[in-house]
Amino acid sequence: MKNKNYNIYGCCISVTGEDSLISAFESNFSPFNVDEITEPDIIVAPSTGQESLPITVKGGKYGMNFKYDSKNGGAVTIVYDKRIKGRGLSLVVNLCRYFLNWIDKGQAHAAAVSINDSAFAFFAPANTGKTTLGLRFVEDGYSLIGDDWIIIDNAGNCYSYPQPMRIHDYNLAYSVDWCKRLYGVLGLPVNLAMRFRVAARNYILPRLPSEALRYAGDHFLTRPVRSEPVLDMMKESKTESKKLNAAFWLERDEDIKELSVQEFTCDQMADRIVATYLYEFIDCSRWYLFQHQLGNICPMVVSSVERLTSVARASVSQIPCYIVRIPANCQPT
Repeated sequence: MKNKNYNIYGCCISVTGEDSLISAFESNFSPFNVDEITEPDIIVAPSTGQESLPITVKGGKYGMNFKYDSKNGGAVTIVYDKRIKGRGLSLVVNLCRYFLNWIDKGQAHAAAVSINDSAFAFFAPANTGKTTLGLRFVEDGYSLIGDDWIIIDNAGNCYSYPQPMRIHDYNLAYSVDWCKRLYGVLGLPVNLAMRFRVAARNYILPRLPSEALRYAGDHFLTRPVRSEPVLDMMKESKTESKKLNAAFWLERDEDIKELSVQEFTCDQMADRIVATYLYEFIDCSRWYLFQHQLGNICPMVVSSVERLTSVARASVSQIPCYIVRIPANCQPT
């Protein structure tokens, strides 16, 4: 068994496990490695064999669970079956992200870039184009803070998130330059292959005869084709905060006929930031509420919505906010 410790802007995590689990955490949290921590907020450890482990991925054989112990410094302990592997390892990491907590910070589903000490955040639901937009800004000389998740605070700062950039086929189909950057001399063939893959998926999936087949095909064909460390694309210190200069809510839909940008109130932006956070962690919330009913109550989760709402409103209250309505087939230029 190995042990790794992480300090993510003050939220401390202690992880114990075999190489496969440690590797899963390192691929996400390695920039936040520390030698030791005195009072972890989250403890990840293998099961002793006595605990019930009801949380599994669909079709998974080995599970995990969590418990809150007020006597153990108020830490959340995530226990898992040490035989867990594959997607189950990713689930342990995601459950750990769910329990990340701060008094003055919160997680937000957004892409963010910075230039000349000013940051710009693009909050949005999944599959709206955050990663593609982030890649486009990097091509123009911006520093990438995050492509899918960021951390925001009460003072209007944003921070990189412990998660690599997950690049999909449609991201690479959009940009030959990024294909060349990631694949070298194979960049052009990769770009053509990704264009064909996207076109084939868009043609084939709607024509499959059953909803189950369409769901399975979509799940298989929309998985990331590559992961890249976001923090390697930052020009500045890896843990340095950037002051938000403007916030945008991205809304993409087939019913939108032309690109438009309108002003948005900070309360509207904050409400959508919280709603998107809850939606993205809906599985974790369901598992937590199941445990909550059994009396395993975690105070930081109970107060998480109120705390994130306060942080979100404070973070965007002093900056201009906009809603960007994007046609479904529109790409960044």
